[in-house]
Amino acid sequence: MRNSKLQIWTTVALLAIPAVMICLNGYKAINALVWNKSEQATVMISGEKNKEKQTLNFGIYDPNNSWKDSSTLWDYEQLYINWLNFDRPIIEQKIKEIQQQGSQAILIVEPWAKYKTPLFDDIVNSQYNAEIDNINKMIKQFRETVYLCWGHEMDQDLTERYDWSSTDSDGYKAAYNYVYSKLNAANIKWIWAPVGNANCNTYWPGDKYVDMIGLPIYSLPDFDYEYYGKIRSFKETFGEKYQLVKEHNKPIFLIEFGVSGSEDFKAYWTREAFDNFNKFPLLKLVVFFNSKDTEGVWGDKYKTPDWSVNQALLSAYIKTYRQLE
Repeated sequence: MRNSKLQIWTTVALLAIPAVMICLNGYKAINALVWNKSEQATVMISGEKNKEKQTLNFGIYDPNNSWKDSSTLWDYEQLYINWLNFDRPIIEQKIKEIQQQGSQAILIVEPWAKYKTPLFDDIVNSQYNAEIDNINKMIKQFRETVYLCWGHEMDQDLTERYDWSSTDSDGYKAAYNYVYSKLNAANIKWIWAPVGNANCNTYWPGDKYVDMIGLPIYSLPDFDYEYYGKIRSFKETFGEKYQLVKEHNKPIFLIEFGVSGSEDFKAYWTREAFDNFNKFPLLKLVVFFNSKDTEGVWGDKYKTPDWSVNQALLSAYIKTYRQLE
């Protein structure tokens, strides 16, 4: 019954969003809600937000190769691998293709466990050296930089989603630093990527082990209503996480950006994000998650969100943003 009431109130709120947007945001809301679905979509992004010059790059995670707009050249493309079992020739070829088209590769390495014993202890006791060495040899083949993120969302507490997410922050840091010492290819740039929960800095491995900080940003209305009693904006959601990690003074990558809901809601929330990117001086990259999430990872209370982007609209946003830089 609780879930049914939540869904009813969420539906009412989402239906009310367009009216509230227009009342509070004037032309911006109308522009976001009534957009041209053609490839020639025209999008206005406030020039005021870009008075302060800031170089912001854009990337994509597109596992189904569904992005068709070749006119938008991504600066980065993101890949995920399970370090226990991935097709190395396919990943090598994909990295090669990314670099040949002038983009840079981000490799998210997921350290799934192969034993029932504690993962972090096994890592520092050399039980995963073969997996580490396999990745090291692959990356050393490339002359260009490969951005590597090991053990992302270690502070995850929404579900029991990852083997490496736990309250053992000391164990995580020891394992991270061990992997860093073994993954010694000279062309690696390291991304430390927590969820951005209040305790995330207890997992900080140390300044010398991190080149960039990665953060995920998602808008899932049902979740926001359950935990915050309202649908939060990009500025509020990212600003909260930004304040936690800015003390490290590292470039920040949004390595997962996703919005779930109606096309109108996705358009407005993404538009608001573009209007606020330049308010965060350490932000250097936004990677759009162009896919449905893994089934069931948000638990039984929420329908599996689809973060897929509207290509015409996003392409227009990016092109307009770059013209204003």
